[in-house]
Amino acid sequence: MRLQLIIISRVRFFLASVSSMLAQRWKNNFYLYLAVLFTLLVLADVMYFHVAANMRQTTFDMMMRYRINVAKPDPDIVIVDINEARIAAWQSDKLPIYEPGLDEIVKKVRGVN
Repeated sequence: MRLQLIIISRVRFFLASVSSMLAQRWKNNFYLYLAVLFTLLVLADVMYFHVAANMRQTTFDMMMRYRINVAKPDPDIVIVDINEARIAAWQSDKLPIYEPGLDEIVKKVRGVN
């Protein structure tokens, strides 16, 4: 435990000394260097890491899941399938397919027509 505290304090001291040295050397150009750093991080992500590759779809999914104004589902839903047992399963409480939020929508629309 004591060793961890010593290591943490040394790392903090090192980071503080490096940041103060950089602040003295860069002076008014800090934001320029920060912009260059972010640009390099974005380029590294695009070329190598691919962290933000799926971010657009994930952001859209989160916006749809947590939106304030939920659109009313369309009551004109048509289900077409070859298997009649699967069509009958749509009338039960356990739907034949899983899609997040679909069971709530089907329960709201069921019996409207």
